[in-house]
Amino acid sequence: MENLYNSPNLKKQTYQALAAIAFFILSYLVLLASALLLALLCGYGAFFLFSLRLSYITVMLGIGVFSIGILILYFLLKFMFKTSKTDISNLIEISKEEEPKLFALIEEIADEVQTQKPKHVYLSNEINAYVFYDSSFWSMFLPIRKNLAIGVGLMNVVTQQEFKAIIAHEFGHFSQKSMKVGSYVYNVNKVIHNLLFDNDSYNSAIASWANLNSYFAFFTSIAIKIVEGIQFVLMRLYEIVNLKFYALSREMEFHADAVAASIAGSQPLIDSLRRLPLADNAFSETMNFYHSKAKDGIVAENIFTNQQNVLEELAKEYKLPLTNKLPFVDEHFENRFPKSRLEFNKQWMSHPETEERAQRLLSYNQISKSTINSKAIELLQHQVETQKLFSSKSFSYLEENSVKTELKENEFLSMYLEDKNKNNLPAQFNGYYDFHPFPSADLKAILLDSENLPLKDLTYWCSQENKSNLMDYNNTLRDKATLEWIVNPANKTSIKTFDYAGQRYKVEDAVVVLVFVTQHLEKVEKQLGEIDKGIIKFLFQRAKENQHSSAFEKYYEEHQKGLELFTSTDELVQTVYKKLEFISEQTAFETIVHNFKIFKPEELLIKEKMNQLFKDEKQVSLLSEDQHKAMLNYKDRELVYFEDNAYDQVALDIMFDAIQAYQSAFNYIWFDNRKNILSNFLALAKY
Repeated sequence: MENLYNSPNLKKQTYQALAAIAFFILSYLVLLASALLLALLCGYGAFFLFSLRLSYITVMLGIGVFSIGILILYFLLKFMFKTSKTDISNLIEISKEEEPKLFALIEEIADEVQTQKPKHVYLSNEINAYVFYDSSFWSMFLPIRKNLAIGVGLMNVVTQQEFKAIIAHEFGHFSQKSMKVGSYVYNVNKVIHNLLFDNDSYNSAIASWANLNSYFAFFTSIAIKIVEGIQFVLMRLYEIVNLKFYALSREMEFHADAVAASIAGSQPLIDSLRRLPLADNAFSETMNFYHSKAKDGIVAENIFTNQQNVLEELAKEYKLPLTNKLPFVDEHFENRFPKSRLEFNKQWMSHPETEERAQRLLSYNQISKSTINSKAIELLQHQVETQKLFSSKSFSYLEENSVKTELKENEFLSMYLEDKNKNNLPAQFNGYYDFHPFPSADLKAILLDSENLPLKDLTYWCSQENKSNLMDYNNTLRDKATLEWIVNPANKTSIKTFDYAGQRYKVEDAVVVLVFVTQHLEKVEKQLGEIDKGIIKFLFQRAKENQHSSAFEKYYEEHQKGLELFTSTDELVQTVYKKLEFISEQTAFETIVHNFKIFKPEELLIKEKMNQLFKDEKQVSLLSEDQHKAMLNYKDRELVYFEDNAYDQVALDIMFDAIQAYQSAFNYIWFDNRKNILSNFLALAKY
């Protein structure tokens, strides 16, 4: 395995990173030497002024001149005094005495990797494990013990063998001397980042100095201009060093994977890498569920058993087999969720993509001598207590003294599934119309055009393949919009190259790629049109066989009218936002008054829409308490948004809250309408 640790790519990226560091150091020393020389010249200038004549003016001018050099020198040296501390408020430190089994595994892995044991071990609620330490500029030269943070959410969704591979991966980052280069590049990046972006205290200091008197303000403005020039140079250096850092970082991930494979085998790390995005999604869905119940004070008794519940439901939804009580995710699963083919920042990625790592791990062909398939959470001596402790920490956003109701596991699952069913279109469509509007063209024309299509059921038309193609189509539409923006000569961009479908192009070639994308979209649009026709043909034919063709036509007409209303309402809301853009811009007072007059007709229209909504009891029943309150607070009031040359922020907040409430409410009303109509189609078809 030693040859894997020292792969040619790792050596190459290490040398290139070292070259970037050397270039930065040389450039920085030139800047620093120039600043020192300037400070000496400014000091000499100040002394010269003092020697001419000691007066208030010469003293102020002398100090001002000298301050130019000091301010620039301080700017270039301030990073040395910056310390970066990791926020550990969400972590809980554990000891060997408290968790002997977990510490035994950690120490075993550290010994096998031949690296230092962590100084401290912490638990968090995350689906992650990472090594961290408080760092400063001086940590490049001084030995620093690392800390290990382990997510309880991670331990809940991996086996002990997978967990061993993950921890070995983290330790692998620090197992070779060559990896010290990564730390150097990281710290150099932090230095440049500090000089470019972390300037609040510096800006405050020079502002205080400039405010002392007008002489100092004048010389401070000169120093600021020089600093801006230095920052321009540093920005170019930042791009160079960052590019090499990310290239090295990707190789470091491969290196750490090789270490993990040698300790725990290739397959356990592959399995966990593929499952973790799904597990993360399960945790997010769980937390989103509880956030939606926050006003009722509903909290989890054990959020991690809830995470497991949701993970199993997702496995059912995606038809994933359970292995060791965990979903088995293969290499094809990611293909269900096509990504954009257009990439600008691949060379700026710090981690390789999952399947790149999986293929590299497979090539190592490392097989573990022993495999422990029980869940990693069982390593915790106080498993349930720890889970409940982090569950309570997850609800810190609720008021401390508020009344809370804990959900038992079976109660959570029942409520979660009820909410999920309420917020999803009928399952028979397999999520196809989650990403695509139901057809709205003339029904007779659709049926006529579909005569030559096969009479297939929804499992055929709404297959996973067709759903993936639809998602790919939507991504490609966004790619097209981006490419159109790039080729528009009115738009200025710093982009020089981009990747499309894995191939690198110069920005000048965007026109050629746009032609290809447009042709591809036209082809896919035709295929999607055929799918829509096939779905309508099947549903109508089944309804006709059940003597419900007239009812089908009636519901289809309702859908058309609903879509027209939704489209016109959405256009109105977008027009409102467009007409109010001036509020966030620097605008003359007279123009502001004029713009609000122009906005008045749209405001009256949207208020009328709100009043129409409140006349429909069914629609009102779908409103949340916040939506109801926000619209009632606005729809019948005459608000003045700008008076005495100033915005009335309270009035503006009332208006924007109401418009956002109406938009989100109407979107859900339209969703509910679509769901009911699609359900009616299925009922008529008895499918």
